[in-house]
Amino acid sequence: MAERLRVGVVGAGLQGQKHLACYAALPQVQIAVVADSDGERAREAADECGAERAYAGFDDMLDDAPLDAVSVVTPDDAHREPCVAAAARGKHLLVEKPLATSMQDGEAIVGAG
Repeated sequence: MAERLRVGVVGAGLQGQKHLACYAALPQVQIAVVADSDGERAREAADECGAERAYAGFDDMLDDAPLDAVSVVTPDDAHREPCVAAAARGKHLLVEKPLATSMQDGEAIVGAG
């Protein structure tokens, strides 16, 4: 098999758990890292899905882990910062809908890539 796609997930709440379960079911994907503002929740989610590491912040995750793509599964009004940060580092994004809760946030996310 070709090299697996390394994915990081930002947000380990209800929707984040769904993203993690979907990725875990794909043999061509490796869940590399999980980040959540609640570090304990990130660690628990990482342990459950077999991720290499867990982080209490997305910047640390993006700076430390080599990733091909990032799923942003934070609350709707908290998409901007992790999306812009990941796009600025050249990561592909999958963002839970809606993309943003304001035009300014949406434009910032789209313009970051």
